Amino acid sequence: MRLTLPARALTGVLLCALPVTGCTTSGPDATTDQATASSDSQTRRAEPLPSAAVDPFGEAAAPSQAHLQGATLNQADLGEGRILKGPAHHPLPGDKVRTTDEPCTPLARLVAGSALGTPEATAGYNWRGNTGKDSEADKVTVTTVLAAYKADEATTATAALGTATDTCAQGFTYNAPHGRTKVTDITRALAPSGADEVMSLTATLDTAGPVTFVVARKGAVIATFRTEATAGDSTKPPAVPETLVRAQLALLG
Repeated sequence: MRLTLPARALTGVLLCALPVTGCTTSGPDATTDQATASSDSQTRRAEPLPSAAVDPFGEAAAPSQAHLQGATLNQADLGEGRILKGPAHHPLPGDKVRTTDEPCTPLARLVAGSALGTPEATAGYNWRGNTGKDSEADKVTVTTVLAAYKADEATTATAALGTATDTCAQGFTYNAPHGRTKVTDITRALAPSGADEVMSLTATLDTAGPVTFVVARKGAVIATFRTEATAGDSTKPPAVPETLVRAQLALLG
């Protein structure tokens, strides 16, 4: 499927079916782990999330909290890295992220680890691993947020993010519970395939250096992946773990 963003979100966003830099698996149990993950994922994909766009009763019912929790990756779904779940890894409420640059609010929420727009339900987890052969320099932490929406609110949220990416490319400042953060630069990047809409960008933060994001919509669900380097060269944008992104998108149906 050729991936496209709504007209309001297309400007300046690069879409591509080419994969981003992928993860590697090592160790004696890698083959077994991958086979198990593949089997488990195929079983779970047999029950896709309900889609507001094809609701049989004609109502815009978003996937529930239980649906989202059931669609998050488990360790058995990915034979590499480590998945961390629990209260500490729940998405930050959007109303906890504030910026005086109102048009930049979608970007502020993305950078801070919140869901976009006004979702009906959210779920989240962290993944820690490495995206290359160098086990130290390529270590990253990925904060994943799944958000479910009613009717066309998911596409409205991605369109608003596309507009904010153009409007706020030169930077902005936001406040969140962890403190004040200045985003000094926004650049677009190539995005992986596997969703109805997808975009990728890199934000340079005064608190963490460059952070890479992938935002993908499948039906009424938006998945965001915030990738931050935990070691190595802090001035280099971290590679997005393609294996993680594709495995999570597969579970969304």
